[in-house]
Amino acid sequence: MRISSSSEFLSKDMKESNEKHSNKSSVFSIPKRVIVAILTSFGLLISTVIQTNFAITNSLILNPLNSKDISIDDDNDQTTNTTLKLSWTSVELGYLNSIFYLGYILSHMPAGFLVHQYSAIKIFLFPLLLLFILNLLMPITISTITSAFKINYYLTALVRLIQGLCAGCAFPASHGIVANWCPPSERGRMGGFIYSGLYAGPVVGFFLGGILAKYSGHYSIYYASVLIFSLES
Repeated sequence: MRISSSSEFLSKDMKESNEKHSNKSSVFSIPKRVIVAILTSFGLLISTVIQTNFAITNSLILNPLNSKDISIDDDNDQTTNTTLKLSWTSVELGYLNSIFYLGYILSHMPAGFLVHQYSAIKIFLFPLLLLFILNLLMPITISTITSAFKINYYLTALVRLIQGLCAGCAFPASHGIVANWCPPSERGRMGGFIYSGLYAGPVVGFFLGGILAKYSGHYSIYYASVLIFSLES
């Protein structure tokens, strides 16, 4: 009997919370929960686009003649467009890729607890904002910081780790947003729409990132990602 009454209380409390959010005023005749779902999906999309940025940089570090970022004079006094020559091996680049996902895994469970204590939207937005700020630092840590003692490599690894910690908060927070903003009858549709951003991100990121890297230099993809996020904000 006690379990039943507790279940009814939780169900009633959740129902009241959902009704509270779903009955909020609309913006341009669009319910706020729909706007929140669109922005959350777009945030997940951009966060996964950022994950493709360094993958594109990887290929251009290993094949520097395909980049247009830095001009170096060759022996015939002709200008060849290439990246800054880095002594990073494919194994070291693999470490830089994997350290992002190490941070991604480590932050999942703490983020889930934080969502229960604080606003899910705040847990989603603030780490995402830091993620994009760190994305602006990537071209600096890769090519501007001195390569003596591989300082640029270790700084890039640190930035990648923190980026992973920030990106790992997005998925648990999106669950909280679905629970708090979507009434039970709409959670399936809203959840499917929100999480579609996770899978659209790599498609958009590699497609547009490849075009930008070819015509504007591969560092432009980092700035473009931040520009898109600022438009969303």
